[in-house]
Order: sequence, then C-alpha cells, then structure tokens
Amino acid sequence: MALLLCRECGKEISDSAKKCENCGAHIYIALGTSTKIRIKYNLLVWLLIALGATFIFSRVYIIGILFIVIGLYIAIWFYKFPKRI
Repeated sequence: MALLLCRECGKEISDSAKKCENCGAHIYIALGTSTKIRIKYNLLVWLLIALGATFIFSRVYIIGILFIVIGLYIAIWFYKFPKRI
C-alpha cells in the first residue's frame, strides 16, 4: 500500500482512499497508471513524432506536420485527463 500526497492540502494519504481524510478532496490517478500502458503510449508518441520528422526531412511537409500534431495531441490527451478512482 503506497502513500500519495493530496493535491489540495499536501497531506499523505493511502492510495486506496477515494477522498482525502484531511480536506475531503477527491483523489485522482492519471489514466494508464500501469507501466506497460505508459510505455505503449510513450512509444506511440515518439513513433509518430519520428515519422513526422522523417516526412519533413523528405520534403513532404503536410504529412510530417500532421504526424507531429497527432503525436503531440495523444501525449497531451494521455497526461491531461485524469480518471477518478
């Protein structure tokens, strides 16, 4: 059982708690907290950005920029939207 820090008050709380015991704030865990899912998303993002850079160096600018934008969108989406326990 691991301890997390509350985002509101900073107190240590159990990772199995749904609310902070001190301030009552909901506990959020980012999507894909398992290591395998994080690795898959990171590899997907890097692959898309690398493909985009390859297309840009090949002077196919539109497709290259499209791959980079999609890769960045996936990275932002994955880390921005938390999932409530």
